[in-house]
Amino acid sequence: MEIHHQHHHDHPQHKEKLWVHYALEFFMLFLAVSAGFFTENLREKISDNQREREYIVSFVEDLKEDTARINYNIKWREDNEQRMDSLTSLLSSPDYSEHTAQIYYYARWTLRNHYFVNSDRTIQQLKNAGGMRIISDKKAADAIMYYDAQVKTVNPQMYDIERSQGDRFEDWAMKILDGNILDRMYGDSLIKMPEGNPPLLTNDRQVLNGIVTELHFVKSVNKRSIYFEKKLKAQAVSTIEFFQKEYHLQ
Repeated sequence: MEIHHQHHHDHPQHKEKLWVHYALEFFMLFLAVSAGFFTENLREKISDNQREREYIVSFVEDLKEDTARINYNIKWREDNEQRMDSLTSLLSSPDYSEHTAQIYYYARWTLRNHYFVNSDRTIQQLKNAGGMRIISDKKAADAIMYYDAQVKTVNPQMYDIERSQGDRFEDWAMKILDGNILDRMYGDSLIKMPEGNPPLLTNDRQVLNGIVTELHFVKSVNKRSIYFEKKLKAQAVSTIEFFQKEYHLQ
């Protein structure tokens, strides 16, 4: 005897319920995946924002250190400029031979150099570790790169010129300065005035005038370095103020 079984799942209402069930499951799965995706994106964004702020705070600290170094460097240069002015005056004086101790002292100071070296720990991290992509604010990224470019106008190109000019002055200075006297003047990285009135190696006025001429160029380059260092300091200060306002820093 043939028995016929009724297929309930063929009923239209049952099919509709199954479709709704599958659609609901799909929707719930979609919500779960989307929530996870957005949560992860939010977590990464928060992390990037924190890293961006840390980089900015670190860069501002570098800028503050730079301004302190520039201040020290400018003071050193201005003091040395006064010593060079004194040396020019003494070498040009008719009675220069009565002031040879001061000539030795000021000439030895002129042979010293002092250069500004910026604190670049943060900018190197940003460049080498791909950190610049984290700086979301274009104005902030531009400010960082602009300051880095300004540093390069001071260091090292400007100092290369200064070193070259200083070498020429040294060649002339060695024509009148006794090495034994210089050796007694130097100790523990300090330069002291020689005792008495030590003689120069020559009293040839043409040689002395040659030194004064070379000294003029040394002073000119020193003045130019002061100008660019002051300009860089102003840029550092304005950049600090920009970041403090843009990122609400103390």
